[in-house]
Amino acid sequence: TSPDRAHALLGPIELALMGESDVRIAQALVWRKAGAGRGIAAEKFLSQIPEIPASLLQHRDEFPLLTLVAGHIGNVKACRMAGLKHKEYGYTDETLVPFDERRTLPKQWTWIRAHDGTPNLGRKPSVCRAECIESQFLYSGIDSVGVAIYLVHGKRGHVMDLPESVCADDRNVCASVCPFGISDLCADRGDDTNPMYGSAVFVRE
Repeated sequence: TSPDRAHALLGPIELALMGESDVRIAQALVWRKAGAGRGIAAEKFLSQIPEIPASLLQHRDEFPLLTLVAGHIGNVKACRMAGLKHKEYGYTDETLVPFDERRTLPKQWTWIRAHDGTPNLGRKPSVCRAECIESQFLYSGIDSVGVAIYLVHGKRGHVMDLPESVCADDRNVCASVCPFGISDLCADRGDDTNPMYGSAVFVRE
């Protein structure tokens, strides 16, 4: 994560509790500052955040975004914490569903490494999803990952497609995080090409 972004969201006492290079604590406190673990003491909240798996610690140019994902927080609450519109469009926590239950994240705090979709600009979400399925160890973006990237790492310069999360009422459209104008998590991204849209991809432990 960007230390500058993390520190901007923290107070002096919180900063004193953490080492400058401790990404785990920095990202946990970003989530806490946004509203996760409300009413829980900082020490107790931090004890709930898993250690970063050794396999994810080393920087990878193709997946630069080490990210703490809140798989157990519904989209309505998570988007409110991240400053993304979602409920305002009539969406609920049931609007988006996994394209494949086997290729999602557990409903708990989870660490991943991701890119924000830049390598996939101008490509169909379905094509990116199919490539990830074929690779077996790659995962195309899901709703909780897109929200986490936005919250932890900030706005991207393009729309992040999230092909692995589709609309329950129309599985031909998927989720996306749009940073332009009113930033939002939408559930109506069509399967077409656009030079300003790209599918996020991530790896797990």
